[in-house]
Amino acid sequence: MTKMVIPAKLQMPNLPFHLITKPDAEALFDHARVFIVSAQAGSGKSTLVSQWLVSQKEPYIWYALDDWDNTLWQFLTYLATGFEGVDAKISEQMMQLLEARQTLDDEAVIRAVSSLLQTVRQPYIIVLDDYHLIKDQMIHKFMKTIIEHFPESMRLCLISREDPPLPLAKLRLKLKVAELRMSELRFTMAQANDLITAYLDKPLTEQQLETIYERTEGWIAGLQLTALTLQGADDIDRFVTEFSGSHYYIMDYLLEEVLERHSAEVKAFLLQTSIFEYFSPELCDEVLELSPGHSMRIIESLVKSNSFTISWESDHAWFRYHHLFRELLRRRLSLTDAYSVPALYERTGDWFNRQGRVQEAIDYYLNGTCFEAAGALIEVLWAPMDMSLKSSSWLEMAKRLPKAMIERSPMLSLGYGWALLDSGDTEGCEPWFTQAQKLYDLWRHDPDQSEVWVNDIEETKALPVTLMNAMAYIAAVKGEYDTLMHLAEELKHLAEKHAFKKKWLIDTFVVMAHWGKGDLDQATQIMLKVKEETRGILSPLIQNAFVWVLADLYIQKGLLSKAQLLLEKAIDEVVREGIVPILLATYHLYLAMIAAYRGEIALAFEQLEISKTYGHRFEFMDWRYKYNTLSARLYMSEGLWESAKLCVNEGKRHTFQNPIPENFTIHDMDLWIRLSQEKDVLLLNHRIDEVLMELEHHMPEYIDEMKWKIILKFASPEKYASRLVPICESLIERANLQNRRLSVIDFTLLQMRFVKSESKREALNKVAKQLAEDEGIVLSFIEYGDGREANLEESPEIKRAKVNQSLPEPLTARELEILELIEKGY
Repeated sequence: MTKMVIPAKLQMPNLPFHLITKPDAEALFDHARVFIVSAQAGSGKSTLVSQWLVSQKEPYIWYALDDWDNTLWQFLTYLATGFEGVDAKISEQMMQLLEARQTLDDEAVIRAVSSLLQTVRQPYIIVLDDYHLIKDQMIHKFMKTIIEHFPESMRLCLISREDPPLPLAKLRLKLKVAELRMSELRFTMAQANDLITAYLDKPLTEQQLETIYERTEGWIAGLQLTALTLQGADDIDRFVTEFSGSHYYIMDYLLEEVLERHSAEVKAFLLQTSIFEYFSPELCDEVLELSPGHSMRIIESLVKSNSFTISWESDHAWFRYHHLFRELLRRRLSLTDAYSVPALYERTGDWFNRQGRVQEAIDYYLNGTCFEAAGALIEVLWAPMDMSLKSSSWLEMAKRLPKAMIERSPMLSLGYGWALLDSGDTEGCEPWFTQAQKLYDLWRHDPDQSEVWVNDIEETKALPVTLMNAMAYIAAVKGEYDTLMHLAEELKHLAEKHAFKKKWLIDTFVVMAHWGKGDLDQATQIMLKVKEETRGILSPLIQNAFVWVLADLYIQKGLLSKAQLLLEKAIDEVVREGIVPILLATYHLYLAMIAAYRGEIALAFEQLEISKTYGHRFEFMDWRYKYNTLSARLYMSEGLWESAKLCVNEGKRHTFQNPIPENFTIHDMDLWIRLSQEKDVLLLNHRIDEVLMELEHHMPEYIDEMKWKIILKFASPEKYASRLVPICESLIERANLQNRRLSVIDFTLLQMRFVKSESKREALNKVAKQLAEDEGIVLSFIEYGDGREANLEESPEIKRAKVNQSLPEPLTARELEILELIEKGY
């Protein structure tokens, strides 16, 4: 994963040359787990924390926040990079999570990262400087989660100009918190004297010192600026006498004094470089069009004269201005030389772009309203960011461009549509795809026309194949498998023509098309080929996602042992290789499914419990939906209808638009429960007729077979035999041709309901048993047979659910265990 980070933002600022220590304030940190350092600008917050941090033995992460950090992905990318110096494994796993962001929502990422932090054993410190700049609610939610589930090995320091919007009251009750505000940060009279004396040739009189201290109230920035101003004052007595006003008035006055003390050349340098968050001499030379080395001489003089210029790295390669000084400089620049500002931003963006620091280049272009330069880079970034599953981050950048510009660019329109599609918006994406196609057609007809804006010519040439991929994805989500197969075949030809690099993606569409049509053998073969050919090309997380896709295919084919071996091997690899365990919840869910098919209900619930443990920490895509679907099925197989209903209702809340075919949906479960509990025969038949009208006009698709199983299970043999037996026989024939053992077993058992001859019934039962024997398949006999082949021991979860159905207050697992011991005479 390419990390677009500014290294200087992860380095503690160098301590000032004239350092006045505050041991009393530092002592407040010693026994706390969380530090809130909240006070106005220029009160020495960062300096105090830096002084304390130098004396600590633990590794630390210093993260200097700015306005650019207001996305969860950006924030966590910096945090993950910072962890390289604390725990390299955790850093790598956080990066893996961020790579998988497209398959996770923000809530899932927050839970996952929070869980990872719980596993860090090395004591460490995180410092978030200028937290007041954070406005993003998901970042606040992440921090709230960290505070509510505070990692044992962490100490956390928030430096801010205002109290952060976090549950501080709860924090004070739970943890040892040190809160430093202006009263703890302001200098004493003696400290003020030490600071001012360090700048002057001779000390102030006691009266002069008292006056200055009274006016500044010990405010460090005010005292420092006063000392700098006094250096050039001819009449100190007069200056002190006239020195009055509020903090902010004093600050503006003193900053103006510092600025005016410099030559015209240096003043111009200060004003023009105020657009930089951080700057290097080389950057300044380039943007200000100065000769090489000229900026370094000016910067060195600014540092030596304490003109609020701070060295940000130990090798003095990068610098920044004090926040208050920079704010003044930027205001002055906008008033005196506003017309030159866009050109400064553009040259800055150009410099960062040449350095390969594209994210910073884009930000400077956008801040300077250089939209064409920004749009050109954002357009070029679409393909690599989409490939690394970061289309949502790309969309955040694209939204900062004027909409009219996006509507002129085929690639920006395409990327915008794809990003919406990746977020599940299958309707909102289509107008953008239509616009992309329209612009592409115009461009192909006349590449030189001004109406269409194109920068990435090669990607634009390949737009038809990218656009058709989107159409294929939508077809897969909607279950239109004939359309999907047609699109996949067209895609193969287009991919050759345009040298499309993601051929594995086209192959996965072919897998889904075969899968949706029930040809599981062909789907499995192609999926195995995709997994092998992308080894070392795609991220480990995407590679491991292929595992559960294959496991699902094996299970639907009735190859339970093969699926189990694949999943257990993948679990072992995740643990052994230290891969972020985001997929373990899904792996264990499929192991639960395998146990359920074998009738091992107790084991199935054990695996579901493990799955839930991982799922609540690392939730992948449709895990919650599948978890509730399987739980409902297990409860239902035991006749625990109320428990099953609760799971169905919860599953509906987490319905996921999945391009991967589902052969057992939460809506199937809902239909099963409704039919099973219908006591009125006429109403039951009416409901069955409704479903039959929908399904019997054509041979049902493979993914609709579960509805037919439910109908065959509940339909009256006397009333529906003539209509259903031919359909059942056709479904068995198709399942046999497609080598789908599990479907053959299910429909064979269901066919028994409509056969009156006992010998024929026994023959059908024998066929089902023979097919089920080597894989130990039992669930089909429970759900569709008479259950004679199932000799099952109830799981503790099932026992508890059965007991609780008749109780007003449900028992816990421990309470049930105690009652069983009492019953046995213990």
